[in-house]
Amino acid sequence: MKKMVFALAALMAAGTMACNSGSEAPKDETTVVADTATVQAPDANAPQTMCFRKTFNQDTTTVKLTLKGDTVEGTMVWQPWQKDGGRGTLKGMRDANGEMNLMYDYMIEGQKQTETKIMKLDGDKLLVKVGELQDLKNDGNLTFKDVTKAVYKDTLYACTDASCATK
Repeated sequence: MKKMVFALAALMAAGTMACNSGSEAPKDETTVVADTATVQAPDANAPQTMCFRKTFNQDTTTVKLTLKGDTVEGTMVWQPWQKDGGRGTLKGMRDANGEMNLMYDYMIEGQKQTETKIMKLDGDKLLVKVGELQDLKNDGNLTFKDVTKAVYKDTLYACTDASCATK
């Protein structure tokens, strides 16, 4: 009887090892183990900074924008070749269509001015509406004469932070 119990135990042990041996990877193969760490989606309200540049002949326009939700802030530098340019800040809001309605507050030739700017992202490009401007109160605050006639005509292209540094 002891021999039969021993034989049965040996048979069960052999069967168990045979079942388990098929599930083990050979020692010379790579075993991939899934990582169970949770990855959080990016925060939609986290600030996102982007830089854009346009060079025409030797004139350069550089825009750096920071988007946080619907709020837009940034800087814009227009530097014509060997002349004084404009340098200032952009502030405003982005609407449901993605249009950024901004106020450009800048200095040009020693004078402080403001100018309405409408911009929109298009992939790795920044589109800028161009139209006739007016200074109704003669106080250096330029606005579109007729915003419905303004068109996206100016295009700036994405660039790296290092190449977009606004001096």
